[in-house]
Amino acid sequence: MTELLKVAHLNKKSKGTPVLNDLDFQLNDHEIVGLLGPSGAGMPLVIAAILGLTDYEEGEISLIGRPVKKDSERTLRPLGAVLPDLPHYPYLSGWGNLKQAVRLKKVHLKKKDLQKLAASVGLKNVMNRKVRTFSAAQQFQLSLAEALLGAPKVLIIDQALDQLDFAAQKEIESLLNAQKEQGTGILLLSQNIPLVARLADRVIVMQKGTIAAKRNLKEEDPERRIRLKTTDDARAVKVLYENHYDKVLALDHGIEVTMISSERPEIVQLLLDEGIGVWEIEQVETSLEEKLAGWFQGGTEEWAD
Repeated sequence: MTELLKVAHLNKKSKGTPVLNDLDFQLNDHEIVGLLGPSGAGMPLVIAAILGLTDYEEGEISLIGRPVKKDSERTLRPLGAVLPDLPHYPYLSGWGNLKQAVRLKKVHLKKKDLQKLAASVGLKNVMNRKVRTFSAAQQFQLSLAEALLGAPKVLIIDQALDQLDFAAQKEIESLLNAQKEQGTGILLLSQNIPLVARLADRVIVMQKGTIAAKRNLKEEDPERRIRLKTTDDARAVKVLYENHYDKVLALDHGIEVTMISSERPEIVQLLLDEGIGVWEIEQVETSLEEKLAGWFQGGTEEWAD
């Protein structure tokens, strides 16, 4: 993998109060990184810093190996962004809007290149219509086409997908995965946990201006939960605690143990050695969305890389 975007030990204050605290993460080619956080976590400030729109006291941001400074237009050319409420010209056609974006970005594309771009984001048959008639999904697709002008290596999507319904999101997801396959690195800001679970390769959870958790979603979680029904559940809990299995939960009928997969035979054997019969074992699957929700709501260093 090639590192495309690097945020290193970023610190920012507002009126003397820290609002970004030692942020450190990177984005590579061929991947989608989800940046999650509740309102007030500081994600818009991170994007403003990456886009050169705000100052910061300490740290460094680099794009394709070059430092990003405030108003550094040339350095930002390899980057495209889809931002929330990004305005279009409602009474211009899709083509009119795209041509305006070409002028603003100062890129040189032939008509056939623009036609290919419009087709790649699913707008081939609607570009002659005025944008005020576009659906929310089509407006997002147009913003994506504008962001992709100049074939950027890094794409930032700031919560724009959160505004779309599920069907529209699914339509856009295939477009973003296609960009990832072509080598684009995508930073996806969202509060939509199911969406991030479907799209992201890695996730970063922010809280109050800090990174609370990082996780590679493609790596298998070594921990598993099992539910056991035994001949003496109360005593089984006591035996497991005494043998340092501290993630044990007493249920109405049975017990639940969180452990590493390889410990499962040891736990069963331990209970049998203590004269406790085990007559049912069930593995409990934790969905990726449940895990993300846990990190989102209370990320701590125990989850950090």
